[in-house]
Amino acid sequence: MMYPDFDEHSASYNEDLNKGLSISGESHNYFSEKRVAFLKEYLDPHLNEIKSIIEFGCGVGNNIQFLNQYFPHTRIIGLDISEESIQMARKRYAAQTNISFKKPPDTDSLLKADLVFVNGVFHHIPSSNHLKTLELLHRMLRKGGHLCLFENNPFNLGARWIMKHIPFDRDAVMVNPYQLKRRINNLGYLNVELKFHFIFPQILKRLRFLENLFIHWPLGAQYCVLARKQ
Repeated sequence: MMYPDFDEHSASYNEDLNKGLSISGESHNYFSEKRVAFLKEYLDPHLNEIKSIIEFGCGVGNNIQFLNQYFPHTRIIGLDISEESIQMARKRYAAQTNISFKKPPDTDSLLKADLVFVNGVFHHIPSSNHLKTLELLHRMLRKGGHLCLFENNPFNLGARWIMKHIPFDRDAVMVNPYQLKRRINNLGYLNVELKFHFIFPQILKRLRFLENLFIHWPLGAQYCVLARKQ
């Protein structure tokens, strides 16, 4: 598996994403906001510690607006390998002095953050490079910093259907949540947790209040691994 060329997809990224997500009845903004809302809820006891955030694999910046909204007064850096995506994100947030965008470093980063946020990146990374990438994320965190990593759940048929209908996700390889949690745990993080989200589509939204009852069951379309650096 090779990295998709997101420079080719950047202009149509949101349109293609929404087409794939149409089966859920929700747009990409719904999922972006809910992910960050879940994250804020998880980190509620530590909110005063979060002064800087790195989003690894930020794309065109869909999550950035909600990171900025839910974690105000923080410095936010978006990292992505796609130059076209970064340029689009820079134009989108040109008025925000606390937000900047860069390409990720190839070696140890001088960037250090209290929170590293990752969404939908690892299924585009060859499995042979997962550990190397996790080690890079570990180095990006300050001592006591938090890692939040969202991925699509391979045990959810809806998530599989959606990925098959998004051009830049068709050849991606979904990542086993338990394996990813184990690799993160082996890096020496504290309090590694695995939670599953997004069970019910929009047509069944009245049932969404039940989702917390199944947060530890592999039912949701996405899962989240949370951990804290020692």
